[in-house]
Amino acid sequence: MKNYIKMFGFFILLFIWMFWIARPLQSLLIRLDLFTPLYFQLFLYSLSFAVPTLLYIWIAVPKRGMLYLSKISNANLFYSVLLGFSVQPVGMFLSSIGSLFEKENVVTEFVLNIDLQNEFLIALITIAVIPAIIEEFLFRGIFQAHLLKDKRFWVATLLSSFLFALFHGNLQQFGYAFASGVFFCFVLRKTKTLLSTITMHFTINASQFSMLSFMLLYHPDPTQNQSIHLNQKLFLVLGTGLFSFPFLFLTFYLFHKLKEDPYGVVETETSPGND
Repeated sequence: MKNYIKMFGFFILLFIWMFWIARPLQSLLIRLDLFTPLYFQLFLYSLSFAVPTLLYIWIAVPKRGMLYLSKISNANLFYSVLLGFSVQPVGMFLSSIGSLFEKENVVTEFVLNIDLQNEFLIALITIAVIPAIIEEFLFRGIFQAHLLKDKRFWVATLLSSFLFALFHGNLQQFGYAFASGVFFCFVLRKTKTLLSTITMHFTINASQFSMLSFMLLYHPDPTQNQSIHLNQKLFLVLGTGLFSFPFLFLTFYLFHKLKEDPYGVVETETSPGND
């Protein structure tokens, strides 16, 4: 019961931080025309979540190993990268469903506002590297590896994944982010090291941003920013769904290849693997 109280308490505090502090601060910076590059605004927003994360770790986590901060084997590193690629067609399908509720493609809108020729590398760091580290420490490290005890795997997984989806701030990414969060929890549960989910998270963000940047940089289309009709969106949902189907089996196969990392945390009676 004590761990349930901690888990729900941290969930509520993080929810308040997200919607009453971090997002209003981001909106204020935009209105004041400060830090105008969008990737820098994203950096500040992601960095703001390092504050509650570090405070919680400092106050409530007595041992480094409780957050699964351990090395990753070469095999698990390899499969984590492959998983980062194999899940993306499924993510495209979920994002296409989310796009039914958005007038514009919010991801493309974001990238269009970046000077890709001069700011690609720094944008890649703020979009792929920093979020992968901070978000995995926060949503998987604290919720699953520390707050999770005994048979509370699904409680921690659903809570952290729901908040992870809200963190992305739009309906287009909500379903994809929620499903990714759930899958990341299973990967962490199996490998016992956050480096596996950080690797997957980075692979997804970096490859998607790089691919979209390449398309917009070398094949610019002034009409791509316009809304598309509902029937076109429905056709996109159908197409991405059929395309993603075989990749779903590949993802399950690669997940099966993951092993409990020999460098990871040793199983105990209260570890997440014993439910």
